[in-house]
Amino acid sequence: MFRMIVMLALACFVFLAAGCGEEEPEVPEVDPCLEFFDIENPEGDWMWARGASAAPQPDTAYRIRFFKEGDTQKAYYVHDLQRYEMTGTRREMDWLFETGPLTPAEGDPAPKTKVHAYLSIDKVCHVDWTDGYTGPDGVEKSDNLGRKTLAPVGESTIFSYYPHSQPVLAGKANGSYKAAQKIIESGEPPLLEGDTATLVAWTDATAVADDCELSFDYFWDGLRRGENLTTVKKGKEHHKWYHEIDVNALGSHDITFEHYKSCGDGPREVFDASNGLVVSQ
Repeated sequence: MFRMIVMLALACFVFLAAGCGEEEPEVPEVDPCLEFFDIENPEGDWMWARGASAAPQPDTAYRIRFFKEGDTQKAYYVHDLQRYEMTGTRREMDWLFETGPLTPAEGDPAPKTKVHAYLSIDKVCHVDWTDGYTGPDGVEKSDNLGRKTLAPVGESTIFSYYPHSQPVLAGKANGSYKAAQKIIESGEPPLLEGDTATLVAWTDATAVADDCELSFDYFWDGLRRGENLTTVKKGKEHHKWYHEIDVNALGSHDITFEHYKSCGDGPREVFDASNGLVVSQ
């Protein structure tokens, strides 16, 4: 017995640096995907990478911007020509992003009262976005395009994301707000005729204070083509935002104006957007 005690004492002495009778501290696991995407704090601009993982093709018509608003996780989701602002809730295995209540768009073959999406990441660092919607019948439905694997948007590429509240028009809409309203009521997409055309949007003048400076960024098919443009005519009831372009691309095109204000010593910040399809012949 005495001999056993002596041997234990010697063992403790030899391994004193490692601690006698103490367990080694656990080494925390490092998330191998963390450098690519932090699932706990989604951020940045992402787009759908269609096709096989070996050779995905970017589809910029489906893109997402993750950001924080205070402590709340948010996302802007561009689904083809539709744009949604969504709020995220962290769950055990994924994130649930949801819009607020929506008014179904007239003529929409898949009318929506809410849009939702699930954000997750798998063991090989595929970032997946699976979206769907709730119809007027209260039934949740899946998007027919299924799960979308996301890829980061390059830092030098600037897309539009901000949800719009007003249309972008052309032609006679440049003359007056009343003329613009008649075009909107007709439901016909603006036609770009001739070598040049003026794109125009009208916004409520009460949306910003009178002493704020106004500017906008211009996007053609989602990509930014003009930054900090100042061709804005202020009015008592409505402000007119306009931009002349060369018409050199046939077909339908998605046009966006992101409207910015700079008030006093405050920063330049977006407060609204206008968007619409135009047709060049």
